[in-house]
Amino acid sequence: MKRKTVEDITKDDILRFLMEEGRSTGKDKVINEVGEKELAEKTLEELEEKGLVKAVGDKLELTEKGVLAADKVYSRHKAVEDILKQLDTRSHIAAHYIEHLDMEPSEIKKILKGSIMTLSLLEEGSSGRIMAVLDPRPSIVARLYGVGLLPGRWFKVLSKNPGVVIVMVGSEARVASIDSAIAEKVLVIPEK
Repeated sequence: MKRKTVEDITKDDILRFLMEEGRSTGKDKVINEVGEKELAEKTLEELEEKGLVKAVGDKLELTEKGVLAADKVYSRHKAVEDILKQLDTRSHIAAHYIEHLDMEPSEIKKILKGSIMTLSLLEEGSSGRIMAVLDPRPSIVARLYGVGLLPGRWFKVLSKNPGVVIVMVGSEARVASIDSAIAEKVLVIPEK
């Protein structure tokens, strides 16, 4: 599976948000959704160049081509959100993290089985699988994806220090340090 960049994640977020808003909304609302003005504006320019979004007055609208692209992300988001609603009231935020995977909803359901807690609550030596992150900012999502903390990926807590959790990720035995504030927002399924 291709690792998504901050730009890829931002593109997905904008397309999904426009679908949620009825295929059209104000530019300021889109920028607010992304949370990073410069990144949002740059990505909007790229989406316009690709013919996915067009400016109509002070609003942004999905083009026909944009609706097709947005529907793929939005469908994954809704499937994940529906699954997570049974588990957590913050399902919409958690779905932001998982929607970027190019997976079928049935595959995603396999990932989401088991009890859920945050990465920050696990003890040293504990292991489990990543489920989602409750921080939809593209820079956070891209950082976690970049170190291999993808939904369904196995990890082990190597150590916990003030301000940071050190984990080994996946079979490639990659080591990553996660800020404690972010670790509090990473939902995991611990191994029994």
